[in-house]
Amino acid sequence: MLQRIFLFILFSHFSFSLLAQIQPDSSRVLQRLEYLMENQKIYVKNREDKLEKLKQEAKALEANSVQFLKKNYEIFENYKKFDSDAALSYILLCQKLAPLNNDSLQTVIHLDLAWVYSTIGRYIEASKLLGAVEPSLLGKDLLAKYYDTYSSFYSHYGQSNNRPEYYQASERYRDSLLSVLPKSSLEYRTAIAIKTLFNGNREDAKKQLLVLWQENKRDIEQRALIAYFLGLIYKYEKDTKSQIYYLSISASADIEMANRDNASFHDLALTYYDQQDFDRAFQ
Repeated sequence: MLQRIFLFILFSHFSFSLLAQIQPDSSRVLQRLEYLMENQKIYVKNREDKLEKLKQEAKALEANSVQFLKKNYEIFENYKKFDSDAALSYILLCQKLAPLNNDSLQTVIHLDLAWVYSTIGRYIEASKLLGAVEPSLLGKDLLAKYYDTYSSFYSHYGQSNNRPEYYQASERYRDSLLSVLPKSSLEYRTAIAIKTLFNGNREDAKKQLLVLWQENKRDIEQRALIAYFLGLIYKYEKDTKSQIYYLSISASADIEMANRDNASFHDLALTYYDQQDFDRAFQ
């Protein structure tokens, strides 16, 4: 009898400890976000310093056309979610540098240029570039990039006019993307979870996203994305504490990456506004 009581107490203690580890520690996360917001200039400066270093490296490679192009493409990728105008300048430079007889490279640059155009509202140029690509001639990797870029294009276009047919087109291209991605890949599993959410099955989507959350401890960009959608799920569930927790993690990651495409900040501000916490809402 005493042994059963002891085991019950031990099991209860273990369960409580495990639950405490799983429960969001909102205060620590909020403190971290406040610190990052106060010091976000540091992370912007870090990104700027990295870009300056890459530019110096590119300058030293001017005599080597292949390496010069590769380095300028790396600069473009670092500008993508940091400075759209600079990203446009560098992908246009890559377009000039890329050899005309390299069809795969030309396609990559065309798709990247279309993506940049769609993010800055130049939808006609983006549409023309996408329409010039023949998907039947693409290998699986390039086909995935093609579908992903088209999905992003329609998503951006839909956001500009709030017409449902463009969101539906974005989802169709997202489905096409899923058809060519490896089912074990992180990109596929994340996209499936998001699709499950948008199809209205929030509970199943939450389970999938929480598994991905536990599995991915180091990929800060991926964790930011997963945290954002978990925040949306908890918003629907009216679990404000968990909503703030995950949106704060996503916003923190955006600051650390100096990512200026930060929907999590907007949603977090609206959450605080709804709670009449105006100091944090307008911070």
